[in-house]
Amino acid sequence: MADPQRHPFSPHGLKDVPSPSINRPPTSFQYTSIRTDSPIPPDSEQIYASSAVRFQLSADRDDMLAPDISCVLVIYTGGTIGMKNTRQHGYVPVHNYLAKTLANMGRFHDPEGISDYNAPTSTKEPELRPPYPGADDGHVPPVDPSVNKVRLTENMKKGKWQTIGKDEGDNIKQVPSLITPMSMYGKRIRYSILEYDPLLDSCNMTMSDWIRIATDIEANYQFYDAFIILHGTDTMAYTASALSFMLEELGKTVIITGSQVPITEIRNDAVENLLGALIIAGHFVIPEVCLYFSQRLFRGNRTSKISAVDFEAFDSPNLRPLVTAGINIGGRVASRLRSNLCSKTTLILSPSSPFSSSSDVAWSEIVRPTAIAKFRAHKQMNPNVATLRLFPGILESTIRAFLAPPIQGIVLETYGAGNAPSARLDLIAALEEASARGVIIVNCTQCKKGLVTDSYATGKVLHNAGIIPGADMTPEVCVW
Repeated sequence: MADPQRHPFSPHGLKDVPSPSINRPPTSFQYTSIRTDSPIPPDSEQIYASSAVRFQLSADRDDMLAPDISCVLVIYTGGTIGMKNTRQHGYVPVHNYLAKTLANMGRFHDPEGISDYNAPTSTKEPELRPPYPGADDGHVPPVDPSVNKVRLTENMKKGKWQTIGKDEGDNIKQVPSLITPMSMYGKRIRYSILEYDPLLDSCNMTMSDWIRIATDIEANYQFYDAFIILHGTDTMAYTASALSFMLEELGKTVIITGSQVPITEIRNDAVENLLGALIIAGHFVIPEVCLYFSQRLFRGNRTSKISAVDFEAFDSPNLRPLVTAGINIGGRVASRLRSNLCSKTTLILSPSSPFSSSSDVAWSEIVRPTAIAKFRAHKQMNPNVATLRLFPGILESTIRAFLAPPIQGIVLETYGAGNAPSARLDLIAALEEASARGVIIVNCTQCKKGLVTDSYATGKVLHNAGIIPGADMTPEVCVW
């Protein structure tokens, strides 16, 4: 457990946190320390702004990252989240536009925050110093002088990476970073953005792009506490599923997120999605590949995109969210931490938090490594896999065409609980022949919710033909 004395609101670590300057946009969590003239009341009479704040500050930190400042690498692959609206072409990806935007948003960057830490300094990075809004003299706000290390892979070297300082050898560079305001836990998140070149629409994602993402995570695994992947929504569930198999012995949080509307639009979902992903990744150890959208953190390989028009674009019908981000986010109440909270300070919480209702982390659902082993990324994938969706009247010739070489795997999307037309002996024979010659066929239901069973005769006939039941796996995960 983290030392209670390091908590910024403990009797031994009390400090006033200044509110943001008038000219800067407000941060997501605003704190004002109000000192009372009365003596410190006993623990049973501690003063809190609300029960939600009390729960937050007394949450168990056993599953939190220990340092008061964590480092997160944001891999920006493309997608709607960072697009710019242009008069001629509409929404288009623009190099370094997202980084400039975040550097100018108080909820994502607090230039004064770094003064609390002895972070390394470097030369100024002009591309992360956007014009200061409302400043007549062209003054720009100070940018966090701290840097993060990054190991450049071969693909990174071809991009437009902005590095700082000298090469430390072994392709290790220094890159500029941003820092968040202090969270309710007294923690900050220092993060760097590695932007892919070119930025990709997720419809154009291929296996080589997933290998690139996995390689970049592996190359920088030792430098960061967690990783966030910004991605388009159309194939986000496929990427999350693929990475969940590629990243073996994962001991750090990996979150994929994006948005339906760009972050620079007045009404958008990008701010809450990215900020929520940053807070979870920078505070908690959830060693899985996850997908965060609309205040819910899902297991990545259990998700599907369910809407092209709603902010709640993703769902995980067969597994509850790992985190539902409300006001309360954390774990079990720890009385030993609560007893050390300073009751002489009352906190006022801004309502602009991304967490708007009660929540918790479903620690019992989170899968952790079962052995002490070195993290590694698998980079070999088989492209000879396809999906085949059954429909009434499908021809035997269609089935056989799908099963012909070089196909080595088929995801068979069947009816209901994994049922197929048992009266169609020609179809069953074609599937059985393919299975006998080594083609792996997985039975996956077409339904959004449910699982494959052999309770019905129409399902048992597939099992007898050598087809593997896919249980409650989604089509997005079965292909990997």
